[in-house]
Amino acid sequence: MHSVVRDCIASDNGTSGIFVSGGLIVGNIANNNPSTGILALCPSNLVGNFASGNGFMNIFTSGVGCTFSNNNPAQ
Repeated sequence: MHSVVRDCIASDNGTSGIFVSGGLIVGNIANNNPSTGILALCPSNLVGNFASGNGFMNIFTSGVGCTFSNNNPAQ
């Protein structure tokens, strides 16, 4: 894991709300971003995040090895 993003709110940004390149993403909210709410490059662990109203995708992962638990929307 390279980074930890925990308990953040990312709303109405210019592109994506939260971007992580391999890490732990826990308990975040990402709403109304014009691109992706939460964008994670795998391997990453996404736990208990909420994303809605984002332009491209609410939660999007790229690669293999990501794990998901209790996110909304669910993967």
